[in-house]
Amino acid sequence: MHDGLWGSEMVSRIQSQPGIKPASWMSQIEFINHLILFNNMIITVLAEQYGGKTTLASLMLEHLDEQIKPMLITARAPCNRELIIDEIATRFHLKNDEHTDISSLVAQINERRSHVLLIIDDAQHLPEVFIKEVLLAIKNQECFNYFHICLFADYSLVGTLNGFAASFFKGLIHILDLGKLTASEALDYTKIRAKQLRLDAIVPSEKQLKQFYQTTDGSIARINTLIESFLLNTTSTSKEPLINTIKKIAIPIGSALGAGLICLFFVKNLINESSIPETTLQHEVAVKTESMPSFIAHWQQQATHEIIEHKLAINQNLDSPLENKTVIAEATRAQVKEELNRPQTSPVEEEKRYTVQLVASPDKRDMERYLKSNKLLYANARLSHYLEKNKEVWYVLTIGEFSNMSEAQQSIARLPPPLRKLNPWVRPISSLG
Repeated sequence: MHDGLWGSEMVSRIQSQPGIKPASWMSQIEFINHLILFNNMIITVLAEQYGGKTTLASLMLEHLDEQIKPMLITARAPCNRELIIDEIATRFHLKNDEHTDISSLVAQINERRSHVLLIIDDAQHLPEVFIKEVLLAIKNQECFNYFHICLFADYSLVGTLNGFAASFFKGLIHILDLGKLTASEALDYTKIRAKQLRLDAIVPSEKQLKQFYQTTDGSIARINTLIESFLLNTTSTSKEPLINTIKKIAIPIGSALGAGLICLFFVKNLINESSIPETTLQHEVAVKTESMPSFIAHWQQQATHEIIEHKLAINQNLDSPLENKTVIAEATRAQVKEELNRPQTSPVEEEKRYTVQLVASPDKRDMERYLKSNKLLYANARLSHYLEKNKEVWYVLTIGEFSNMSEAQQSIARLPPPLRKLNPWVRPISSLG
């Protein structure tokens, strides 16, 4: 632990265990693996503050290619280059003295011919002079590119990177944005955060969770900012319906008990009066019956019935023979059956197609030469392109078209061994031009 620098070593694998694995994040990790093994550039992942950068960095450590030896550092302000150089030299057992700089460390790493990845979290705290030194070292690697670096930062680093990309380091900086979560992924992440805040005993309704997702729009930064107030507000609002429900139940039950006690009192008096013994049996006594008004209150309890809809299979047979039932019972059964057999609508997901990406490069001529020189690819592969957010065109070689992601992933195992060594990965066809 130093001022301006925290962490390193492989302790990071144990230190942070991400609870979710969003599909968009896993796709980005596969792409980063590809960039590391087949390209020479600095990779930057950008997100808002509390937007999941540290979680993605820890998740990436667990899913890097086996050929890559990683090291994770978290930068703290103020941060100086000497501390970072010392950390790298210590971690990878490199020679280090007062004249050692980034270029000399990169030269030692390239001599070993083993891929090394330096991951720096909160990279917005890095001094510009250090970033410039790293870019120079990466540019000078040329074909012997075994040193790689991935920066995780907020958007305050964009100005510095754009300044470098517009000058001597054009094509050496690749920027990725941390995407939003889907509704199901946001729900899983909300549960994890609630458990970390010790508020997992609070269970919001589906309607409340849907409103929370619409408010956050799947942004991890917004979820982290609003979740505590959302859960606490859910607790206060959920108490009011409970009190109202208790009142609604207590009033008719209290009325029923009161009416029952009154009935019991009058019935008991009538029984006592009818049990008095007759005083004489010899003379018939004309008894004049008088009509007494009824003191028994007429009370009826009205119950509200809710018809609960169940998800049933379309071909499920709900008809069962009923005998000796009245017309009213038959009508009631038919109504319930109609409610139960009401078809459930489900959102229709847009069908996507996928392909397998083999290699990628910003140089179209290199890709065409590579395609013509490879007999396995020339007949079946397809050269496509896509546009990065910085308006840079990338060219990719893809093979095959598949209706779903799992089918595309299974096809990778059937590729010839020389193609599997390229570490192919799956991507949507819609993302290609």
